[in-house]
Amino acid sequence: MVIIPLQASPVDARQASRAIKLVVDEGRALRREIPYRMLFTRVNPAIATRDEKEIRSQFRGAGIPTFETALNDRAGFRAMFTHYRSLWSLGDDQATGLDKARINATAFVQEVVTEIRRQNAVVEQTA
Repeated sequence: MVIIPLQASPVDARQASRAIKLVVDEGRALRREIPYRMLFTRVNPAIATRDEKEIRSQFRGAGIPTFETALNDRAGFRAMFTHYRSLWSLGDDQATGLDKARINATAFVQEVVTEIRRQNAVVEQTA
């Protein structure tokens, strides 16, 4: 499964549509469907912006698969790149709100695993 990240902005949405086209074109060349899903990143954890709501609505209307879980804009995610450490190896002295970032990351991973299992079940049924 290809995960296409985007921020909730019109510019990112346009770039994401180019990425979708690339995945679909590669699937045609390989004569098989390549599953993909959109992943919103750096979203406001407190409230969805108008842009995010609009882009999600457009994706739904176009049948573009999108993860329900978004990676929120959290200091813990940025600190991973600052300190070259995993989210779980960072200390409280290196970033605030690590617990919320870890909960968010875990929810995303659980959704990815669930989707991969679902896709594998579909493949097994058609084989």
